Amino acid sequence: MEGEHGFTTREEWQNYFQIYFDQIRELEEINSFQMNKEPQQWLADFSTKAQKLEKKYQEQSAYLQQHVYYFTREGHPWTKNVADPLLSFLYRYSTRFEDIAAAYELARSLYTFYETQNDPVALMKCDMVILSVYFFLNVKCLKKEIMELYQHAIPIFESFYEQLSEEEKSLGMSFYDFQSFITSEYVNDPPFLPVSRFFEEYENRMRMLHRFQAEADMSLPLNSVIPYFENHWTSSFLRLTIHLNANNFTQKQLHMQLSIARQLKDQHPSDESPEGYAKYQTLCLMLEYFLKEKSAPAVHQEIMNCESILPHKRFCTFEEYDDENIDCFNLILSCMLVLITDCPDCVHSIRQIFAHLLDVYNHFPSNTFMESVADINTSLYLIPAVRYLEEDKILPTLLQLTVYRQPQTLFHSVILSRCAKIVTSHMIDQHPEYLIGVLSCQSEAEINRRKDEILNFIETGALLHDIGKIHCTNVINMQYRKLVDIEFQVIKYHPVSSLKILQQIPSLHKYIGIAAGHHKSSDGSYGYPSDFDAVNRPDKILIDIISICDSLDAATDYLGRSYARTKTLSQVLGELQAGSGTRYSSHVVNLISDSPKLQSELEQFLLHHREDVCLEVYQKIKQSGTLQL
Repeated sequence: MEGEHGFTTREEWQNYFQIYFDQIRELEEINSFQMNKEPQQWLADFSTKAQKLEKKYQEQSAYLQQHVYYFTREGHPWTKNVADPLLSFLYRYSTRFEDIAAAYELARSLYTFYETQNDPVALMKCDMVILSVYFFLNVKCLKKEIMELYQHAIPIFESFYEQLSEEEKSLGMSFYDFQSFITSEYVNDPPFLPVSRFFEEYENRMRMLHRFQAEADMSLPLNSVIPYFENHWTSSFLRLTIHLNANNFTQKQLHMQLSIARQLKDQHPSDESPEGYAKYQTLCLMLEYFLKEKSAPAVHQEIMNCESILPHKRFCTFEEYDDENIDCFNLILSCMLVLITDCPDCVHSIRQIFAHLLDVYNHFPSNTFMESVADINTSLYLIPAVRYLEEDKILPTLLQLTVYRQPQTLFHSVILSRCAKIVTSHMIDQHPEYLIGVLSCQSEAEINRRKDEILNFIETGALLHDIGKIHCTNVINMQYRKLVDIEFQVIKYHPVSSLKILQQIPSLHKYIGIAAGHHKSSDGSYGYPSDFDAVNRPDKILIDIISICDSLDAATDYLGRSYARTKTLSQVLGELQAGSGTRYSSHVVNLISDSPKLQSELEQFLLHHREDVCLEVYQKIKQSGTLQL
């Protein structure tokens, strides 16, 4: 029953949020990057998009005010008759809740309430909601927090298991799914676990799964995910050797895994279950390789035979999405990255599979869940393979990863690169001494002689400076509102993500300083990441230029950021001057302040040619599917 604030049944909460989710889908439609429009129509829509998004977001906030913000922001206390059905709804639909910020805000507020009620089961349910939020935001960045949550929730789940309803038990099995995913896919990210722990956790979650299967009504639709869990947890456990390095495992452990893989392969004949057969045959082959029973070239050939039987298809709607198919291609690509050390011919297979997966991810449907899947798979599988692409395809491919899922990041990076070239060109002409040390240049004469090379370098560095954002699309696409604290925490991690991406691609190592350091203050006293030293680097002046141009673009962007008022160049220059010598480089600030010509060029470009640049980028993408520089 609806009260003045909140509802007293799960159905009422569900109906309330269903209307809200419909509003979110309207936002997503406005925010989507549609390639089917004529350029001028696209530009007209893009020019008004920010205002439309802001209006819709204000409508959303008003909608949430009475029944959500009343409790979470105004500090009014929850009552159990309102909180219990709400938490029941959130627990049931945690992976389908389409507003990350609202889900997090509700779960944190309810967690505080249930702490006062001494209700561990309710706290466990709050853990599930927060776990889902962290999964959607950035698993790599939040691994420690995710592990702490399921390590808190699983003992509660097991202790109170007999008292839970079948729905609560079924949903609670997802705690083990988070555990399985984190420990198998993010095994090389801190915090680290000993190999023995992986085996213990696998045996425990399979014990709980078999217990549930023995006691539950497996014909219920809610329980249809359980066979998937069994398959997924086992295959994840078996691929630990691929992700972690087989040398960490004993011969006994490898033989145990091979025995499991062979049994499962026999249960999945290729003519009836091509994905199942390909997955477990691939795992068998890799374990045989690790046990030195087969050579890398032989394993490579047999795995690619498995790849050939898989359906090669796109998934343009959520209903078409086939997790098993995607998982097989991801597995095979990760195997190729291991085998290439002993079998150089794997490079051709890597490029073949990479091209297919890139096409798949670029056509994923746009919603919270699918965006997180694309982010995770891009991070785990595509990025490590980029280094093996043809040299001239590496940069366009990285940019293509942002095109369909984060167009705003791409536009920002292009505008920033042009802005940085303008500033750098003036610096070379007026103060070449500032650039000594850049690209190992030893004199002003060399700086002038290599001007084009330096300009090309900073252009590419600017295009790559935010590449780490491809790991947090759900946050980046929230351009129509300010970020909440947890989202900002994730965003602050993107320079680290950028650094780690570029570290995996030898030809791009030279841009690490720009990518990792552009959010540090010029004097190194603050900013993020805290442990990156951007001060004592030969490319420091380029980092300073990128940092200032980043601020210039953000402050003058009247197209993509509806949550902040656009500033004039003189206003921004005043802020730069106020932070000169600390936040901003005094060399760069003085260069701009002392040059009316440079100010005029920047003003013309940022405030009068922004639309032209966006239109140019759109047309290039429309013609070729990527940004060809």
